[in-house]
Amino acid sequence: MWLEAVAKEGWIVLSHDRKFHTLLPEKSAVKQHKAGCFYLPGANDETWEKLRYFVRAYDGMSERVSVIAKPFIFEFSSAGRFKVVSLA
Repeated sequence: MWLEAVAKEGWIVLSHDRKFHTLLPEKSAVKQHKAGCFYLPGANDETWEKLRYFVRAYDGMSERVSVIAKPFIFEFSSAGRFKVVSLA
């Protein structure tokens, strides 16, 4: 599974698809493989708008990755706020 390979490399998952925590197989994989995930807004936006969201979120993502143990999922809102997504 791709999530296992990504987590094994220590990479972080960036997605517009906000379902990793709602589907049991995906949620189990995030927990089992100790993945770090961020949901970014802009799924239907133009590429440049998606890049703007990424740039706005970058410092906050970097900070969270360095201090919070995996597994985790955070949602970054279009208002510029991070919210922890429960994996329970």
